[in-house]
Amino acid sequence: MAAGVQHIGGQDQSRKSSRRLQIIVVFVAFISVVVFRVMHDRKLASDSIRYADTHEATEQMTAILNKVPESEKLATSFRYLNSESPGMRYAAVDSLEFERGDRNRIMSALEHAYLDSATEVRTRVLDLMPKFDPQRGYQLELEALLDEDSWVKDHAMFLLSANARQKKSYVDKRSVPILIHTISDADSNLAPIAIPMLMKYTGITGKGWRYSVLDPEVIKLKARMKWLNWWATNRSKWPAKEFETLAPVAPTRADPAPGFLVKDIDRKRIGLDDMRGKVVLLNFWGTWCPPCRQETPALVDVDRVYHDKGLEIVGIAVKEKGVDSLRDWCRLHGIKYRQVLDADAIAHVYGDCYEVPVSVLIDKHGMIRRRWEGERDYPTFSAAVDRLIKE
Repeated sequence: MAAGVQHIGGQDQSRKSSRRLQIIVVFVAFISVVVFRVMHDRKLASDSIRYADTHEATEQMTAILNKVPESEKLATSFRYLNSESPGMRYAAVDSLEFERGDRNRIMSALEHAYLDSATEVRTRVLDLMPKFDPQRGYQLELEALLDEDSWVKDHAMFLLSANARQKKSYVDKRSVPILIHTISDADSNLAPIAIPMLMKYTGITGKGWRYSVLDPEVIKLKARMKWLNWWATNRSKWPAKEFETLAPVAPTRADPAPGFLVKDIDRKRIGLDDMRGKVVLLNFWGTWCPPCRQETPALVDVDRVYHDKGLEIVGIAVKEKGVDSLRDWCRLHGIKYRQVLDADAIAHVYGDCYEVPVSVLIDKHGMIRRRWEGERDYPTFSAAVDRLIKE
């Protein structure tokens, strides 16, 4: 009997030891997973920061290309055009500037890169395309004047104006229909630059056809109306109509948006997964930042118009003094969308979001569809948001 009790006691002790061992194994495995995830996330964050900034990414691309044989440089640049980092994609485009390889392949690569979600990649393509194919580059610049992104339009207008002043042979009367379109564009920066080119290609001179940005609005309006009335009369007989039916090229690139889970300034949870099914606009900004303050009214209007249609704007405020001052500033300026204070966990994985403002637009399926460096206006935001909401 005593031996039986001793045997049963030994079994219990063995089971307890085995259970303790299992608990230890599970605990160690759990800690290992957590440590691995933290290290993995830090590496991703480190890579994102390292490669998101265009200047640092360009230096990194140069270092990479210096390590490969001459025969592999072009293929290496092409490979980085598909990088998850917008900075490295920019650097890959930039590296093609002095490439003397297969021009057709380079043109195809640039046309593909123009479909990028990041504006800086697209504007760099506009710079380079005419170097490899002047006519196709010229057409792309005209198409860019119709783009929904104000910075793309402004950059295209700058390039066209510069080429016109340099008397590039491929900049000619074919641009007139598109330049006329810019007269009534919501971007008021375009018309003052377009009008001198219109006067050159139409031969129109005299008072009242052009204006300065410093002129009163009534003078600007009269000049714009003169051009629109002239075009209404002359459109049917204008001899150069090759590009009259051009349309903007919409970005199509989509990358998985990094997940996050943080709390807003009211201590309420915000997670990207919780907003699945909605269009999400992350706006990295600061109350101390003049361009951020400049674009705030546009974001307030976008929120007012599209929130009930399926848009969630999340402000990620960086380098702020504290929650109370941020909350007071938002209340004073009519900001009703949610705010997160100094969320490094978001800023790191979205890459170089400290030179604010930076805005990232995410579709209903959690894919990044637009990345805007610098302030934007209401037409830029609303056009992209409206497009994704209707998808």
